[in-house]
Amino acid sequence: MDQKILEKINSETNIIDLVSQYVELQKAGKNFKGLCPFHEDNNPSFFVSPEKNIAKCMSCGAGGRPITFLREIKNISFLDAVHELANEIGLKLPNQKVDLNNNLYEIMKEAENFYRFNLNSTEKGKIVKQYLV
Repeated sequence: MDQKILEKINSETNIIDLVSQYVELQKAGKNFKGLCPFHEDNNPSFFVSPEKNIAKCMSCGAGGRPITFLREIKNISFLDAVHELANEIGLKLPNQKVDLNNNLYEIMKEAENFYRFNLNSTEKGKIVKQYLV
């Protein structure tokens, strides 16, 4: 997903309107506060900053920018949260073919690099190569 699109969604989504759907907010100076929706909370520890457009619990650390908040509160995927917020602000996303295995390919490539390095560049790797030959 293009970083510019993600930034546009995060900056154009009103964090107060979004969080207010899930948390009863009270004005606290230039920010808002409420009970954290991510853990049992008796004392308002969830703060929303319209200036920074973020929502964050000061106790458990949950929250963040609009995409992250929506993903966590609804327990949905990152892409689902992006599409939902894009629809809310009227942003048409470009058609992208997504390979859901890309992360797995990257992990496998990292593992390959790790083992290749250790086999070719360490003393134990030399011992293993001698054994295999």
